[in-house]
Amino acid sequence: VRVFARVTAEQKLRIVEAFKRVGHIVAMTGDGVNDAPALREAHIGVAMGKDGTDVAREAADMVIADDNFATIVHAVREGRAIWRNIQKFIFFLLSSNAGLLVAVFTVSFIGNFRPLTPLMILWINLVTNGLPALALGVDPPDPTQMREPPRKRTGSLLGGRDWLGIAFVGVCMGGAAIVCYLLPLHPGDPQAAKMARAMAFSLLALSPLLHAVNCRSATSSFLSLRPILPLSLVAAVMMSAAIHLVAVLVPTLRPVFQTFELSATEWGILLALSASIIPAVELLKLVQRLLAKNEAVEGLLGPASSHSR
Repeated sequence: VRVFARVTAEQKLRIVEAFKRVGHIVAMTGDGVNDAPALREAHIGVAMGKDGTDVAREAADMVIADDNFATIVHAVREGRAIWRNIQKFIFFLLSSNAGLLVAVFTVSFIGNFRPLTPLMILWINLVTNGLPALALGVDPPDPTQMREPPRKRTGSLLGGRDWLGIAFVGVCMGGAAIVCYLLPLHPGDPQAAKMARAMAFSLLALSPLLHAVNCRSATSSFLSLRPILPLSLVAAVMMSAAIHLVAVLVPTLRPVFQTFELSATEWGILLALSASIIPAVELLKLVQRLLAKNEAVEGLLGPASSHSR
């Protein structure tokens, strides 16, 4: 049965309960007194604000002020965009700090390496990571998000795929910082260990800025998103990079942050290692998309092949 007509309040309630029993996320719209039980029973009850009764509005979770059903679609789109942006914000901070954690943890077990100072760690967390995270919090909505099914009510903010991505980014970013320690750029120089630490410090400050581009979507390539680079994110990345460069390029601040003047070769290596996080995450997304596509194909072919056998 697809259409019900002239139903009573009890029958409306039974319809909502039936949909919920089979696992659907149920939204109920109504404006009359007889809609109130079903409005309250649904996952989200939507009442009409103009022509709806007081009983319906009190029983509902959301009231449509203009009585236009298209407003419900706009509300769902906005809600999904807010949820996604919260995910991006948290994923960016956790994955960036995972790289810092891997680097600090690994260096602490190697005697020849100089660990990052507390000031360096505080600088990375507060200065360079804060603005891109805020920009991701106001990222434009993904146009494809309305084609996805509703998320499970019992689902967590970050799923297994997100935690895998956080671990992957942590290993890649932390590994790039370890490479800065291993590069023999100043053999025999008594300041070589400190200079290697200064390069690792700059990498862990700049690499998250570029990684913010990856965080705009959990599965899609950032090149397929529109706009590719939002103005707010570009401004946040450039401002954070400029703030960090002040600590590196201003001679009077170098003793404070224990940084050194870098040559053109060292800057090239540093920028290449910092930017390596972008193709690494793009490759991870590609593998995840291929696996998801194969699972979808197997799901479609499985019942048919079983039936043919």
